[in-house]
Amino acid sequence: GALTEYEAALAMAKPLGANDPSNWRMKKMLAIIRTSLAAGYVQKPDLAQAELHARAALALTQELVAKDAKDVQSTSMLAASRERLGDVLRSRGHVDEAIVEYRENVAIVDKLLASMTNPAMDYELQQLSTRIHLGEGLEQKGDRAGAIAVYREGLVLVKAKIAKDPTNTGLKRALAQLQAKPTR
Repeated sequence: GALTEYEAALAMAKPLGANDPSNWRMKKMLAIIRTSLAAGYVQKPDLAQAELHARAALALTQELVAKDAKDVQSTSMLAASRERLGDVLRSRGHVDEAIVEYRENVAIVDKLLASMTNPAMDYELQQLSTRIHLGEGLEQKGDRAGAIAVYREGLVLVKAKIAKDPTNTGLKRALAQLQAKPTR
């Protein structure tokens, strides 16, 4: 299936990246492959492999952002890598570590969105999904008050976004997810 194809893609791309460490497009491709492998291994489930690939994707995206902090695609990939690693860590029961990744992701996405005049909806949805995951992690840790604060923040954001784009189904889905969370 897809996992086998991503493994094959990694096997082909890895030597190319190693032979030319300055090839930033190859690093982006490797980060995408690693993130996809992490997602695939979560579904399998092989959480140890998922974590290995999520950490590798994070390292690659950190390197990309260190090279060019203004590259929106690399910054977005860094945020997605942090969220994926947070999801894997939470699945493995490493809730405190997951919360750190989610908080980092929230900060990255919020900063990214603040720098954009007309952000793509993917970024807007990522801003909301990360808050949902952060809130769930805080709940899992037993920090109900922290989770409620995050969910409320998410509700304020999603309602403001829906006011600007009332027909967007992704935003409506995020609203429904946030409304199902405790806010008191």
